[in-house]
Amino acid sequence: QGIYDLVGEKMREIFDAQVIDIVTYDRKANQIEDRYSFEKGDRTLLGPREPKGFRKHVIETMQPLFFNEGLDQHFITYDNVILTGEAPKSIVLVAMIAGNEMTGVISLQNIDHEHAFSPSDVSLLTTLGLQDMIVSDLDNYERLAVTLGRDAAATARDGRVVPGRRVLFEERPEVEVAEDIRVHDQEVGRQ
Repeated sequence: QGIYDLVGEKMREIFDAQVIDIVTYDRKANQIEDRYSFEKGDRTLLGPREPKGFRKHVIETMQPLFFNEGLDQHFITYDNVILTGEAPKSIVLVAMIAGNEMTGVISLQNIDHEHAFSPSDVSLLTTLGLQDMIVSDLDNYERLAVTLGRDAAATARDGRVVPGRRVLFEERPEVEVAEDIRVHDQEVGRQ
C-alpha cells in the first residue's frame, strides 16, 4: 500500500488535480479496486468492483483517455457513473501496464476547471512510468522513490538529466524523459 500512497502524494504535487485515483485491475476476476484516492481531502477507498465507464474503456484498450471539456456528453458516451464525490470538468486516465498486461488505471481529475490538463500532462504521467512500475518488489519501490523524490522541474533543467536520476520506464531513454519533463514544465509555467 505504501507505494500507492507515495505515488499519489507525489502526483498531487506535480499535477493540477483535485482528484487522484489509482485502481488496480485483477484480470481473472475482472475487478478493479482503489489503492489510492484523494478528492479535496477525502481519502475514501472503494472495494473491489467490476470496471465501468472510463476505466473500463482504458482497461479494454490500454490507451489513455483525456477530456478537457464536454464531460457531460462523455459520461453518456462511455456509460460512466460517479460513485463518490463530484463530477470532473477535466479528466485524464492512463493505463498501468506491467509487461504487456493491464494492471490498473490512474485518474487525474479537476472538478473546478475545464482545460485543466494538457497533452504534456498526459505525456509526463506516461513518461514517469507510473503506468508500468507500480509494483510490489523492493527494487522497483526503491527506484520509484529515487525518481519521484526529485523535483520534476530540476530533473530537466537546461534540457539535461540530473546525474543519478534513474528512469523507470526503461523503454524511454533518459534524454526523452528529460525533454518531456522540460516541455511539461514550460507549459505549466515552471522553468
